[in-house]
Amino acid sequence: GVHGFQGDLRFADTVSGGIGSVGAHLYMAPRPGQKYGLFAHLSDIDGRAMTWGAFGAEGLVSLSPATVLEIQGGVGAADESGLDFIFGSIALAHDLSPGLEISAALDLADFDEPALRATSYEAGLRASYSPEGAPWGVYASVTQSGLTGRDGASSETRIGLGVTLSLGTAGGTDPHTRHFRSIDPVAPILRRGLW
Repeated sequence: GVHGFQGDLRFADTVSGGIGSVGAHLYMAPRPGQKYGLFAHLSDIDGRAMTWGAFGAEGLVSLSPATVLEIQGGVGAADESGLDFIFGSIALAHDLSPGLEISAALDLADFDEPALRATSYEAGLRASYSPEGAPWGVYASVTQSGLTGRDGASSETRIGLGVTLSLGTAGGTDPHTRHFRSIDPVAPILRRGLW
């Protein structure tokens, strides 16, 4: 009764090609307001022979009945040019009202290779609405990403609008029903054609 599994399937169209990803999260939720576990994901990009994967640990904890904190961290590697990286993420979500949520996230990844020595960052704000008990929702987001370090690059800002669909119980700031975020540390550099 305290163990669970979450599966992820994503596709993103970028200037470097379409990125497809599959992921899995195995977790425990032994007490109210806490959920933690291990995750892994594998991604591939169209038009290039490049595949990468990552694994790590993650946790969700309630700070109040309406606020939840999420932390993720891990390591990863790609099969092209021996690229490997470490990454971490922190996110905070708050329910403004039933069904209306605002969240902020910061994702960092460090690449230390002869061809790429930089730290990637992605900071975002998101507002989402899903009617109570509904499996669908809508969202609006603004995200800024960039690279710092020897091979740094100027930042870029993206605006997103979309619709979400969840299978099974999901949503809200209760860690027991909230899905873990799916993060991909390599996607920001591929999205901008920097690798």
